[in-house]
Amino acid sequence: MEDIGHETRKAKSSIYYYFANKEEVFKAVIEEEAAILRKELRDATQGINDPVQKLKVHVVVRMHTMKGLVNYYAAIRQEYDAHLPFIEALRERFDADEVASIREILEQGVDQGKFEVIDTELGAVAIVTALKGLEVPLIWKPDASNLEARLDKMLKILFYGILKR
Repeated sequence: MEDIGHETRKAKSSIYYYFANKEEVFKAVIEEEAAILRKELRDATQGINDPVQKLKVHVVVRMHTMKGLVNYYAAIRQEYDAHLPFIEALRERFDADEVASIREILEQGVDQGKFEVIDTELGAVAIVTALKGLEVPLIWKPDASNLEARLDKMLKILFYGILKR
C-alpha cells in the first residue's frame, strides 16, 4: 500500500479511503486490465466487415494488448495463488465474452461464404483455447521477440490448417 501511495503521490491513508485492503486493490487492477482488453478488442474490430480481417485484427490486438498488460502481471504474480478463485472467475467471464465475439465473427464468415465451420461455437472455443495457450510462449516469456512475425505464422495455421492440399 505504501508503494501504491508513493506511485500515486497520495498518503497511504488516502488509498485506504478507496480500498479496504491490498486484496481489493489487486482485484481492482485485474478487473481494470480485463476491461482494457475488452475495450481494445471491441474498438479494434468495430466497423470491420470482412470476417477474415476482423479475426486477424482480434488475434493481433489481443496479443499486443496482453503484452502491454504483462507488466502488471509480473508485479502481482506473487499474489496470484492467494487470489486464484477470483482470477479464475474473472477469466471465465472474459473467456465467455471472447468465445461469443469469435463465434459472431465465425458466423459472419460462414454467412459470407468465407469460412467453412461446421460448429461455430466449438470453433470459437477452439480458437480462444489456442490463444490462451499461446499467451505464455508468445507474450510472457522474456524472449518474446518478433511477436508480429510469430503471430502471422500462427494466423496462417489458423486459417489454412496443417493439411497438405
